[in-house]
Amino acid sequence: MAGYICLCVYCSIFTDTVVAGFNGLEAMDDDPKTKGASFLRTYNLETGVIEQDVNLSSLVPDAAGDFANDLSVDSEGNVYISDWFAKVVYKVDLKGTPSVFWRNETAIMSGPNGLDFHPDGYLLVSVLSVNLEGLYSDYALVKVPIKDPTSAKIVEISTSEFRGFDGMVLTPKGNVAGVTNNGRSPGGNRLIELSSKNGWETPNWCIQKRLARVPPSR
Repeated sequence: MAGYICLCVYCSIFTDTVVAGFNGLEAMDDDPKTKGASFLRTYNLETGVIEQDVNLSSLVPDAAGDFANDLSVDSEGNVYISDWFAKVVYKVDLKGTPSVFWRNETAIMSGPNGLDFHPDGYLLVSVLSVNLEGLYSDYALVKVPIKDPTSAKIVEISTSEFRGFDGMVLTPKGNVAGVTNNGRSPGGNRLIELSSKNGWETPNWCIQKRLARVPPSR
């Protein structure tokens, strides 16, 4: 199957560009011989012309697949891209040089999904798997320091309402708002907002809102 799908877009104030993560649709063709391809593309905000096209797939050649899922930009303009299938977070610097920034070697070794950069100098990364029934499993929120990603640690979340984040974002108040995008899991689709007063060692409280399922258009 030819073509690409874009899952994540970010407007960079550092370079007046739009950065976007793309995946080759062959990752979705149910053929075990194809593993897809992931790219980070930078577009000029005024002209729409592609200024950079960075192939991320070659960075983890032994990965079972490639799937750029989410991205965020740090205070210096470096871009971080989660790859759910390869179970890594990539980094692309301002020169367009890609590297593997973080491999998930925590106790919950699921693939990185949603992520966002915290101004105190770390990424908050949602990791999760999907079981054979299509339900979320083995999920966690991980704090990954920018200066020392090998010291990443799982955020201890005690509330049972947290069942893993698909997309997530850091709010202006410093909270993390994320969506459990799985209508068949216990509790269904939910928006969860977490807050922390100790640098995301643990969250302090949780707000949740059930999301209605939108029927497909005809």
